[in-house]
Amino acid sequence: MSNLNSSKLLRNLRKLSGREQNRFLAYVESPFFNSHPGTCVLARFLLTGGRDWDKLDKQQLSKALFPGQPVNETAVSNVMSYLMKLLEGFLAQLGLEASDQTDILMLQAAHQRQMTRLVSLGLKKVRKAEAEAKKQGSDHLMRAYQIDLLHHDTLRQEERHLADSSMQRVLNSLDNWYQAVQLEKNCELLAMKGQRGRKSETSAYLLNQIQRHSPQEPPLISIYRQCLLTIIQPEEPKHYYALKELMNAHRHSLPDEDQVEILRHLLNFCANKINQNELAYRQEMLDLYKQTIANGMILQDGIIYQITYSNVVSLACSLGNFDWAIDFIESYRKHLLKEARQNAYRFNLAKVILFKGNYSEAITMLGNVKFTNSFYQMRSRLYQIIAWYELGEFMVVDSSIENLRLYLIRAREMAKFKKSANLFLRLTKSLVSVRKQREGLGKNAYFQQLRELQKKIEDTKGVITEREWLLKKIKEGLRD
Repeated sequence: MSNLNSSKLLRNLRKLSGREQNRFLAYVESPFFNSHPGTCVLARFLLTGGRDWDKLDKQQLSKALFPGQPVNETAVSNVMSYLMKLLEGFLAQLGLEASDQTDILMLQAAHQRQMTRLVSLGLKKVRKAEAEAKKQGSDHLMRAYQIDLLHHDTLRQEERHLADSSMQRVLNSLDNWYQAVQLEKNCELLAMKGQRGRKSETSAYLLNQIQRHSPQEPPLISIYRQCLLTIIQPEEPKHYYALKELMNAHRHSLPDEDQVEILRHLLNFCANKINQNELAYRQEMLDLYKQTIANGMILQDGIIYQITYSNVVSLACSLGNFDWAIDFIESYRKHLLKEARQNAYRFNLAKVILFKGNYSEAITMLGNVKFTNSFYQMRSRLYQIIAWYELGEFMVVDSSIENLRLYLIRAREMAKFKKSANLFLRLTKSLVSVRKQREGLGKNAYFQQLRELQKKIEDTKGVITEREWLLKKIKEGLRD
């Protein structure tokens, strides 16, 4: 008896929504798409009657497909294979429906059949629609190229003397589309390399792309060219502000996906500056997030990612905007994925409570955070260390530092955060040690050790988790 759990067909049918399964059955039973009776029987058997697919086997399918005949698993496999091919065709149909290519494909098919009048009228219609299009992303540029190429092919057949100028238009529109996609993907690639700590030499090709600016180029190309400059020359803030200005100037013509992409690059720029201790960019970064809140782009398909939720709260806390942070936490709680909602809510609310100065309450709330991933475990323990320090419980701080240090050794998936977290642990341990020796050291020696620790933190080039909190505690000690 052959179980069907690993079947390619059933594995992919499960991915369809109920409505899509009904549409697929209609697709299979349509004589336009399919004339194989066995696949119709199999599709109806699988997609109607509410059958439990986990309990199905090829013996049952054989009886449904070939009633009154001996079980034939090979024949069943063949019919399943045919139905899988139909599923692939159905998915292509769904993709076509979701695309903006139906009119172009229709005109191409009409051109191949020399339906001259239909093509001529159709080209006028699509040109008018493209000229009036509000959103002009890379898909718009691709359609412009396809329309120009189809127009050229039509002229080449009927009015050859006009074909030369139309070919130049084809080349121009092709170049626009190619440039836009190349610039966008290079921005994405360089940003990914930067996130992994890998530096890339700027190629001659990219330098040429940057220098190719033309007053007549589509805004999308200008925007991604400026974005590329922002990534490869991060030491020049003017590129960031120019990109921000360009995006705001052309916001209404940029598709949502391009706006989200550019905002992501702007946020990355700010995050890198903050990590380099240029703290003025915290307000800049929070303002960008507020912009995504205002235009709804902070949500992706109605969902806010946990990392975004947490980043916004952290920025608001660092700027002292606690009431705004709590309002954000409450307002966007419902947009978190259901399985992560309660934990993300508790963690971020505890974060606000901590930095507002309610340390005992924060410790209790952090204790209710479930360690569903290493980030929550590391951050919750780290915030508890801060809270215990603020309460003057230095013995608890020392033991908590050691416990977190041992955890980080084992947590391989935390490699990206280990160095900065370990720096925090070592520096906090040093700070506690100085604080505990305060009476024995004498005032001058105590202040000297605090200043040495302060200099060590300020001279450290790498990212230190909660660097500002450490410096704040040292400055408070120097005022004692």
